[in-house]
Amino acid sequence: MRDRLAIIDDDDTYLSLLSKMLGEHDYEVRIFNQSADSAEAYESVLAFAPDLIVLDIAMDSPGRGWKTLNLLRLDPLLGSKPVVVCSNDLRRLQEGTWYLKAKGCEVWFR
Repeated sequence: MRDRLAIIDDDDTYLSLLSKMLGEHDYEVRIFNQSADSAEAYESVLAFAPDLIVLDIAMDSPGRGWKTLNLLRLDPLLGSKPVVVCSNDLRRLQEGTWYLKAKGCEVWFR
């Protein structure tokens, strides 16, 4: 059985690119465009039951990525799943490092 990866972002180009890259490595990848609502993305990810979640923390709507992370971490089924946080907003990631670590996320800056 292939590992299931959920990618949550509000950028269709990024979703398509990452999905294609990871799909080439025999992962079952599902993309979730979060341009509408954090709760909607959360419900869709919950139904998919991924082994790993890739989440953009800085989206067009301020706070949407953080809200989604909270929903994921509070869920009994998804709360223990690894979350890889991605963002092109380095400042926001650095400011939120303490929070991400408190939510069980590894934080790497490159």
